[in-house]
Amino acid sequence: MKPGPANHLIRYERRPFVLGFGDNLTEYEADPSPELDAKWDDLYSTVGIVAISQKQASHMAEKTQPLPHDPEHRYVVGLNVFHDLHCLNMLRKHLLPEYYPEYKNASGTEAGFMHIMHCVDALRQSVMCNVDLAIIPFQVQDWAREHAVGDDWDHEYRSVNERPVGSGHLGSRMVSPSEAASSFTVAAKKRILR
Repeated sequence: MKPGPANHLIRYERRPFVLGFGDNLTEYEADPSPELDAKWDDLYSTVGIVAISQKQASHMAEKTQPLPHDPEHRYVVGLNVFHDLHCLNMLRKHLLPEYYPEYKNASGTEAGFMHIMHCVDALRQSVMCNVDLAIIPFQVQDWAREHAVGDDWDHEYRSVNERPVGSGHLGSRMVSPSEAASSFTVAAKKRILR
């Protein structure tokens, strides 16, 4: 894999993921507001389209366009992280059409629907290409029991623990972490773009 033009900027850190349910929400899960929109916009609005040198462009697997009339003969690229954040923000707004009326009927047009499906699949490709094998512990929180519909929650929870391995609960089967990782090896090796 050839290095990208921004790889030298990557720094790794350990961060706990926020559950995102009940009272355990991130600042990005707040009710829609101008302040929330500003937070989302700040994630990607200032950067995204980048000029790279001709030498950097020559190392890319896919060709990119030169910047027109650029005296330095640079090429233009977008950094995928900012495109993914744009797509997430757009999908978020589509889920809240009462607050974002401009998105209310957007999926009803061919161009709007194509944009949504483009974003869904771009995010799918990105997730499969950037496989995260961090362990997610399985825990049922008290608030989830309180908000479950009907009295079947405890039964369903027990059935997960009592079901034989490989039975397909919720469309999946229990596998070892190494087996799960190997299923993504091909997708993680090379990103396939259409």
